[in-house]
Amino acid sequence: GYTGMALGFPDGARSLPLLVGTILVILTTIDVLCLTETGLGRSLRILNPVGGAADRADGEAKPGTFAQQLRAWAFVAALVVLIILIGLVAATAVYVAASLHFLGRRRLVTSVVVGLLTALSCYGLFELSLQIDLYRGLLFGAEW
Repeated sequence: GYTGMALGFPDGARSLPLLVGTILVILTTIDVLCLTETGLGRSLRILNPVGGAADRADGEAKPGTFAQQLRAWAFVAALVVLIILIGLVAATAVYVAASLHFLGRRRLVTSVVVGLLTALSCYGLFELSLQIDLYRGLLFGAEW
C-alpha cells in the first residue's frame, strides 16, 4: 500500500513517505504479534501491553467509569495549557509520559523514555525533516 506507493515517487520525494510506511509496517507487525499467544507475543506484550478488548473474555472493550473519562479529559485540557505555555514538543513529552504513568499505570522510567522519544520524533520529523517550525510556547518567546 503506502510503502509500495512511496517506492514510485521521485528520489527527492520518496524518503519521508518510505520512512513513515516502513515504520508503520514494523509497528503493525509488532501489534499483531502482541495479540498472539506465542512466546514472542507474550514477550512483546511486556513492552507493548494491549488493553481494551484484549482484557475481556468476550472481546468487547469496556468504557471507563465517568471519573476515569473525566480524568482523561483533564489530561487533554492540561495538554492544551502546556502547549500554550511550553510549546508543542515539550508538552508532548510531558503529556505522553504523564498519560502512560498515571492513566496507563506504566512504570515511571518507561513512561518518561517513551514521552521523550515521542517528542524527539515529532521534533525530528517536523523541525528537521520537513523544516516546519513548531510552536515554541509563551515561556520560550512565542507570540500569542
